[in-house]
Amino acid sequence: MVDRLVLVDAGGLGAKASLASLFAMIWLNNFPSGLASRVYSRFILFNPANRDPDHARYSVAVLKGNGGKKAFRQGKGAAVSKMPGSALRRVTHDSLIIWGEDDKLFPVGHGEAASKLMPNASFVRIPQAGHLPLMDQPDIFNDAVVGFLTEGK
Repeated sequence: MVDRLVLVDAGGLGAKASLASLFAMIWLNNFPSGLASRVYSRFILFNPANRDPDHARYSVAVLKGNGGKKAFRQGKGAAVSKMPGSALRRVTHDSLIIWGEDDKLFPVGHGEAASKLMPNASFVRIPQAGHLPLMDQPDIFNDAVVGFLTEGK
């Protein structure tokens, strides 16, 4: 049973990647390597130096493993599909939507719009953060999540 829901830069709330980020994603998914991962980091982080090296290595290892490219290929280049507004209005659980203000994959406006459709949602915009605000601004991110999960307890 879900009590509370936390969504972080969720592509299902609206995915519209730039052509450059799409190219980097295709390169990484088809030819996984450290170089492709470093290039892709420019699109998922405000400051690519914030990427945990273990995350980069893990991402490449998953893509090189059996089935690692499946989500990308099954989605015909998109790992997610946008949820319709009618579905978002039915999400009645307390929800927190967190978005990196500088997300180059999914614009922050998608998260803001979704938070207005979901009846019990709150929205946190994290400055100087990209698609992975947990890496760009870990303290702000953690404070938002812990505050939301412990609220009223």
